[in-house]
Amino acid sequence: MLCIFLWNISEKPSSAQSLFKEGHWGVMYAGKKDSTGKYDTMAQDFPFYYSGKDDAARDFETQH
Repeated sequence: MLCIFLWNISEKPSSAQSLFKEGHWGVMYAGKKDSTGKYDTMAQDFPFYYSGKDDAARDFETQH
């Protein structure tokens, strides 16, 4: 299983990098605005096994 979140933000992130790590998450945003005037942004966690029989918990805690 791979967890990926996609969203748009209206202001460029304060981070100078367009790719950075936040906890276990890799976070990326496009350096240019899309056609809606927002920045496309994505966070991806590392792959993990999910059997579908039991619940799985992911740590969404971040430093910011």
